[in-house]
Amino acid sequence: MKIENSPCKLFYGINCKNIDIQEQDKNFNNSSDKFSVNRKGFIEADGKIKELLPSAKFRVSLKNGQEITASLSGKMRINKIMLLVGDMVKIEISPYDLTKGRVTYRY
Repeated sequence: MKIENSPCKLFYGINCKNIDIQEQDKNFNNSSDKFSVNRKGFIEADGKIKELLPSAKFRVSLKNGQEITASLSGKMRINKIMLLVGDMVKIEISPYDLTKGRVTYRY
């Protein structure tokens, strides 16, 4: 299924390339479930945005099936990186609360 009139083109006037959602789902489900710990002690994981919530928060599904609530990092806010449902993102999860995280990168 190709998205011809994407939200970024409709609302922002930006020319976006066509996205094949089924191909993204295949890549998302076939990749490994590896988690890593960065130098600050946060758990890094890859996920997919399932729902947009108020105040720059997102419901994100991780590759292991867990869903967490993630907020947008400061650098992404400053640089006005837009996230939409279905985007692949890298998340930092606190080792103290595994239900909350921070989106640090959009693939």
